[in-house]
Amino acid sequence: MPVADSTSLVSKWFDSLGDVADDTLARIRAKVQQKMDAGACRDLIPQLPVECRAGAELQACIEEAIEDDWDTLTPDERLLIRFPTTRKIGEQVELPKRGLGTVIGRELTKRFGILLTFRLADGSQFTHEFFD
Repeated sequence: MPVADSTSLVSKWFDSLGDVADDTLARIRAKVQQKMDAGACRDLIPQLPVECRAGAELQACIEEAIEDDWDTLTPDERLLIRFPTTRKIGEQVELPKRGLGTVIGRELTKRFGILLTFRLADGSQFTHEFFD
């Protein structure tokens, strides 16, 4: 991927993020851009169709950068950098076979899944890990 294309792809992703400190975003963005420019994640996705590779490479580089800085990022920063549109705490969600649940916990797991905890109408809790 040409550098100009990877730069615009990284910029588009990080410009859309909110609720993460600017200095944290700048630090992770620089690491992701460096990985993209070096082609560090390219070999992770050789079997994908050409039109899907750029986005998959970006996601792989984001995950590597988060993994590199895991201990310096807060749990919310990890989650929001990788999955910026995830459910918010307090959001209500219709859960199949369980009814309405309220999000009471969320985190990014080491396997890069989203672990969501819901409080159900009967007061019980339900936790499930979702994968992209």
